[in-house]
Amino acid sequence: MRRAKRRPEGFNIAFLDVMSCGLGAVTLIFMLVKYQTEVPNIENSALAFDIAEIESQTEATLAENDLLEQQLETLTQKINEKEGGTSQTSASIDAKNKEIEQLDTAIAEMKAKIKTQETQVASVETPQGANISPKVSEDHLIGLRVSGDRILILLDSSASMANERLIDIVKTQIADVSAKKSAPKWQRTLRVVNWIMDRVPDNSEYLIVSYNDKAQFLHGRQWIKGSDAKGRKKVEDALAELHPENATNFEAVLRHMGANRLRPSDIYIITDGLPTKGVGRLELKYRRALRCKSYSKNASTITSACRQALFYSAIVGFSTGRKTKINTVLLPIEGDPDAAFAYWQWNSATGGIMVSPPPSWP
Repeated sequence: MRRAKRRPEGFNIAFLDVMSCGLGAVTLIFMLVKYQTEVPNIENSALAFDIAEIESQTEATLAENDLLEQQLETLTQKINEKEGGTSQTSASIDAKNKEIEQLDTAIAEMKAKIKTQETQVASVETPQGANISPKVSEDHLIGLRVSGDRILILLDSSASMANERLIDIVKTQIADVSAKKSAPKWQRTLRVVNWIMDRVPDNSEYLIVSYNDKAQFLHGRQWIKGSDAKGRKKVEDALAELHPENATNFEAVLRHMGANRLRPSDIYIITDGLPTKGVGRLELKYRRALRCKSYSKNASTITSACRQALFYSAIVGFSTGRKTKINTVLLPIEGDPDAAFAYWQWNSATGGIMVSPPPSWP
C-alpha cells in the first residue's frame, strides 16, 4: 500500500537554523572578545617601550647638558683668569715703562754732570811741578801710564824687532838697511817710542838708551824736558837713523846704566822677549836651576831655558840707588813663550806693569 508522502516539519528546520546562527553568534562573540583582549596588550607594550626609550634619551640629554654646563663654567673661569692676567701684565708693562723713563732721566742727569765735570777739569791748570801728564787719550785704556820726574826709555834694537816670524827676521837681516828700517814691527816699535814721548809730563825729563848686543845713548847723555820741542826733534832724527840688527844683550844695557850712574824714577822697556846674549857673567845657579846646558857666547842658537837664565842673571842685584818703577811694553815674537811671565814678575816686584798690547796699538 502506497504510503503517503510525509511533509517536512517546519519546526525542525528552524530549530537547526537557530542553533547554527546561535553557535555562529557565540563564536563571533568569542572571536571579538579575544581580539579586543589582545589588541590593547600589544599597544600597551609598544607604548611602554617608547616611554622607556624617551626617558633614557631624556636622561642622556640632561647628563650631556650638565657636562656642557660644567665645561662652560670652566671656560668662563679660564677667560676670567686670562683677563686678570692680562690686566696684571698691562700693569707690569706700565711699571717697567715708568722705570725706563726714570732711568733715562737719571742717565741724562749723569751725562749733564759728566759734561760739567769735564768742563771744570779742562778749566783747571796743571799745578807747577806736577809729574802727571795732562795729556788725555783713550790709549790709556791699555793700562800703561807715563809718569815720573825722570823717565828712562830702554829701546831694544836687536834683529828680532824687525818682524814677528823667525823666517821673516832672517830675511830682513840679509836685506839692506832701508828694508830693516821699513820692517813692519820696527815701524810699530818707533810708534811706541813716540807714544811714550807724547805722554811725558812737560815738567819731567826723559832719556833714551838703545841696545842690541851693546848699549848706547840714542841722543847723548842728556835728559830732555817733556816740553822741549827742539830736544824732541833731535830724538826723532836719531830714531830715523836707527835700525834693528844683531843679538839682544840685556845685561849690557843694565851695566850701561850703572856705569853712567843713571838714576831714573821710572823705566819703560820696549822689547819683544828675553835676551839671547850675555857678557860672560851668567851665574851657574840659574843655569842649573833652569837646566841650561847649551849656552855659549858665540852660539848661533839658544834654548828658552838659557834665555831665562840670561835674563835672571842680568837683573839679579840690579839697583839704581832709588826706588824705581820698571814697566815693559812686550811686542810679539815667535818662539819665546816665557818672556811675558819673566818681565811681569820683575815689573810687579818694582810696582810697575807689563803690557802686551793688541796689534792695532798704538
